[in-house]
Amino acid sequence: GNRFCNEEVVWDVAAAAAAAYSVGGTFYMLVDKATLDSYTNGVTLRYDTSVGGPNMDDGDFVALAEEGVKQGIIFKGETLSELAGTLNMDVERLTSNVEEYNAAVASKSDIYGKSEDSLKFPVKDGPFYAIKRQLGNLGTLGGVRVNEKLQACDAHLRPIPGLYVVGNDAGGFYGNTTSYPPYGGLATGFAWNSGRIAGENCAEDIK
Repeated sequence: GNRFCNEEVVWDVAAAAAAAYSVGGTFYMLVDKATLDSYTNGVTLRYDTSVGGPNMDDGDFVALAEEGVKQGIIFKGETLSELAGTLNMDVERLTSNVEEYNAAVASKSDIYGKSEDSLKFPVKDGPFYAIKRQLGNLGTLGGVRVNEKLQACDAHLRPIPGLYVVGNDAGGFYGNTTSYPPYGGLATGFAWNSGRIAGENCAEDIK
């Protein structure tokens, strides 16, 4: 039931992964019905457009949350105590953390350094929804060694016939760079292109 970071870490995939890892990789995003109603009525926070951005069509966010409850990926409680019981959290700890966050929203001053613009929605009016989140894999560091054809290589850097490795399983994607480019979609682009290169070379091999 503890808040554990400045939620603005979502804008840096590496920082977000590190924050999630620090609490075991599984966590919950807690919102109340009033916040969901605000989204339904068009009030938003800033959002990421680096890989196309979110779907901005009109929608009923409470109905979406209720569908998530049916699917078992969102948990609901009419009160914080009920929600804590559903999630097997300490009631007093969850309640205290929510009260501290609401105070931060009211004062626009957060102990985790969350910006004023993001301190927009308190968590006050039930029912409450906890959206289950899990640590996402950014990519493979130290994956299978490959050559320029995406062939897997042995310990002597010789290609292993018939074996190709692509996407996040291929090593070297993060090598030979002076800095990591921190924007979303990077691994997806490599997955598509490495698959294409491997497929072309594999087709040549089997002729």
